[in-house]
Amino acid sequence: MDKAHIAEWLLARVSTKRRATEIIGDLLETPQSPLAFWSSITRIFFALGSRILLAPLFALFSFAIPLVAFRLSANAWHHVPHHFDPWMRVSALLMIASMFLWTVPALALIRFGRRDPVTLIAFPLALLLTLSSTFAWLPLAFYGIAAAFTLGILVLCLHRTWRRSLLCILGTVATFALLTSAATRLALSISTIREHDNDLSSFLIWSVGICIEAWVLNYLHASLLPDPAAPAPSVSSATI
Repeated sequence: MDKAHIAEWLLARVSTKRRATEIIGDLLETPQSPLAFWSSITRIFFALGSRILLAPLFALFSFAIPLVAFRLSANAWHHVPHHFDPWMRVSALLMIASMFLWTVPALALIRFGRRDPVTLIAFPLALLLTLSSTFAWLPLAFYGIAAAFTLGILVLCLHRTWRRSLLCILGTVATFALLTSAATRLALSISTIREHDNDLSSFLIWSVGICIEAWVLNYLHASLLPDPAAPAPSVSSATI
């Protein structure tokens, strides 16, 4: 395998195969020594990969957004009659769900940019879920929340790109939630884990889960959403 194929494979890890091929083609057209070639590949690799490395770090602490909002709203719970206790449990469950969901816009914002359809859809959904968790304990608020989410899902399903973006978000969140839940149950079932190690194991599970989630998001994004930079088929080739 020559240096062009190795360099293209490396750049394809942090970008698309088409973009990696274009970059390698431009570099090969410029006469340069092997040291200069690999120096350019190294710089390009870290320049393109910085977003991939930064996105999980940004998503790692995104849970603080719904958690802070939930804690602030919990201060008003002592004014609520006891017969609203079931709604408070629903509010706590919605807060946990929003913690999982907030990782998607955090990953998509850094990885794909603010104009990407996944970012544009995941952010308002996460914000709506967070607001739902802060007000679900109010009387009859749960029905309004359910209606808002149902209407939002129906609207997103009407557009092809929005529908695929929604599938990308749901698939990513479901994978992350299932992996972290299974890993947490496995960790708690091990009797050798001491009680003061639970926080450390939870943090490690959350961190590894986000790294896997970032990979799943990249895969689903490339599979479900078309690349706007991809060339459209020509009329002559379409008629053959």
